[in-house]
Amino acid sequence: MLIVDHDGNANSGTALKSSAESLGLLVGYETTMPASIDDYKSVFVCLGIYPDNVALSDAEGTQMKAYLDAGGRAYMEGGDTWAYDPATAVHPMFHIDGTGDGSGDLGQIQGFTGSFTEGMQFAYGGDNQYIDHLDVSGTSFRIFKNLNPSYPNAIAYDGGTYRTIGSSFEFGGLTDGAFPSTKMNLLLEYLEFFGIDMPGVAANFAGYPTTVSPGGSVNFYDFSSGGVTSWDWSFPGGTPATSTEQNPVVFYSTPGQYDVQLIVSNGIMPDTLVRTEYIDVTFPVGTGEQMQALSASIVPNPSNGSFMLNLSSTKGDKVTARIYNLLGTIVYQSEISVDGNISKRVELNVPDGIYILSVQGESSTITRRILVRK
Repeated sequence: MLIVDHDGNANSGTALKSSAESLGLLVGYETTMPASIDDYKSVFVCLGIYPDNVALSDAEGTQMKAYLDAGGRAYMEGGDTWAYDPATAVHPMFHIDGTGDGSGDLGQIQGFTGSFTEGMQFAYGGDNQYIDHLDVSGTSFRIFKNLNPSYPNAIAYDGGTYRTIGSSFEFGGLTDGAFPSTKMNLLLEYLEFFGIDMPGVAANFAGYPTTVSPGGSVNFYDFSSGGVTSWDWSFPGGTPATSTEQNPVVFYSTPGQYDVQLIVSNGIMPDTLVRTEYIDVTFPVGTGEQMQALSASIVPNPSNGSFMLNLSSTKGDKVTARIYNLLGTIVYQSEISVDGNISKRVELNVPDGIYILSVQGESSTITRRILVRK
């Protein structure tokens, strides 16, 4: 998706970009028309509202016409482009009749029954001067209207080999309400009308470690894709039992095997992943409920990859210290005998990011987060 933002205050192009990225799309954002737009599946042009508007140039109109003639998809908005500014070669392809130069009368904007905007209604808070009044031409159809005074202000057209949407209000001026009246959902409807396949959200996560002693903790990390904006975790048997954090830490006190569920959403499309009996909470073999006191700390944390690993045990303990990246790959491992207090220098030659330290003793396992920032 390409956004060409000619608007002097950029309030619409940036809103389109944010909504598109939340949907998981690859977005190009330009303030001038690129020399070639042919590689984009859709082009969104923002011309602005007076006094921050510009007129589409003849060269740009010719370029967009060639793009549509080749099967493109185009959206164009502007308060003056349909009834006041000179038409270019591309304007007739939108099949919009600009019926009047209009005034500053935008208020409530409502979708048309029978169109893909049915059920949508937005309060409008964007730029609001000389808003062109629109109507259909040929087989185009109305998708939005201003309620009072009533007049169409967005028109869609299916040309068979190409499709267009034209608007005299700013996408960025729409105020999000309850679903379906959100800008992200509206952009999704625009793109679906354009026939563009949308990437779906996909829930994915990992926990470190997945086997702990009673009282131990598990760090959960979200690896979901698709522009996720919300996380809904369920941890039966854990504390907390639920979480809306992206990367929560959960404690388990009772032996057993426990499921973990994650529901993610981008505000429109949800996806669920359940890992059955994913967390194993058990006493180490031969220790019963008597666990020796093992502790671990990292100083400094964050670090540049060089830090001291401080270990302490109330009696002699042989531990294995492992450091994982977020893909579960071991980037450091060492066998250490601990009797009392011991400090060990660790040097990690790794990229910046979050890493997981797992210190596994004979009777317990400790996990810590490590932040490397160079």
